[in-house]
Amino acid sequence: MTTKAYPLVSVIVPSYNYAHLIERCIDSVLEQTYTNWELIVCDDCSDDGSVSLLHQRYGHDTRVRIYSNECRLGIFGNIARAIGYSSGPFLKILMADDWLHVDYLTATLDLFDAHPSIGLCSVRTTVFSEASQLVETRFEPDRGQDFYPSERILWWTTREVNPIGNPSRLIFRRLAYEEVGGFDLGIEYCTDLDLWIRMLEHWDIGFVCRILSHESLHSSNATLSYVRRAQHLRTGEQMFLKLFQRHRYYQGHWWVQKSVWIFGWREYWITAIRHLVAGSPVEFETLIGIMSRRVPFVLWAPVLLWRLGGVVMQKVVNRLHHRH
Repeated sequence: MTTKAYPLVSVIVPSYNYAHLIERCIDSVLEQTYTNWELIVCDDCSDDGSVSLLHQRYGHDTRVRIYSNECRLGIFGNIARAIGYSSGPFLKILMADDWLHVDYLTATLDLFDAHPSIGLCSVRTTVFSEASQLVETRFEPDRGQDFYPSERILWWTTREVNPIGNPSRLIFRRLAYEEVGGFDLGIEYCTDLDLWIRMLEHWDIGFVCRILSHESLHSSNATLSYVRRAQHLRTGEQMFLKLFQRHRYYQGHWWVQKSVWIFGWREYWITAIRHLVAGSPVEFETLIGIMSRRVPFVLWAPVLLWRLGGVVMQKVVNRLHHRH
């Protein structure tokens, strides 16, 4: 970064019943090599002692401000509230169960400084289980470059569920956030991706090709709720159609709607199989009903059966392997 002013970064941590994980999250911000930041923690009516813990552990640090909501706002309503308390020209959302590498802010701010047209920036991340074992390393969305024009990423979104990343991976300009009106709280699923795509209508995106964020995979993680995915898959698909039909790059491209239609269908039957394997017949039947109305039975049934057969075969192979 150049010797001109180091901009203030507002780190936003939405808190809800993560007393057992939030210290790791906040400590990772305190340990950043980039020091010009403020930390806004907004608790959404936790009942596990989170607020008392936060005040006891961090109340003496003037860089950390702790707020408590009077009523539940939900994940993105809480984030939007916390952003309203912040003042920095850069916004970094960090979910309370995730944490950052010490160089996260330094590396991403350097990229913003090098590319003024970048409105948001993502990084590589690792995912850990509840037993602190590495589950996977996520390299999307970068393709080994540190800068991409918005049209390239928007094209990728028709082929991947979320090629940009979740909030803990991204940092973005306040200007980019405000000029698109912030989060659309009327969208219950894919709320973050909706914001990223609307930002990309005006800004390019940068990627730091390093592992700079870490995510937790656990039973209380909202993104693991297949019931929630079943209820809001249609919302996600409608979001894609609305945004792509409006965007200048996609107007008149008939294949965009087809790509989104395929995306929705693929997600429906993958989620249906997960419900079936997990023993959730109501959610499975609901998804089958949706699929039947959208696509003729003769088209989706063979794919569903083929996928189900693969899942069953994998379970058989695993059992045989453990016997030996």
